[in-house]
Amino acid sequence: AVRYHLLIPARKMEYETMLNLQLLSITDAKTERILSDPATSYWLKRAVTSARERDVVDAFNDAVTLLRVIQADWEAIGGKR
Repeated sequence: AVRYHLLIPARKMEYETMLNLQLLSITDAKTERILSDPATSYWLKRAVTSARERDVVDAFNDAVTLLRVIQADWEAIGGKR
């Protein structure tokens, strides 16, 4: 099974750059692997499927916002970058 790790950038200004590079590197084959991997959560599968049906700019902006919310939660519980 493939394992995926949350990558948290060193600086907040790197969010957009990091996400942009990651989005560019995800091909249809990689997306299909994510969707077919039994280790992938149902939440992530739904999110990927939903994002692919949306306007890419809107989906990207929402993903950046979601990442910021999750990082704030992570930092609030003492998570380290």
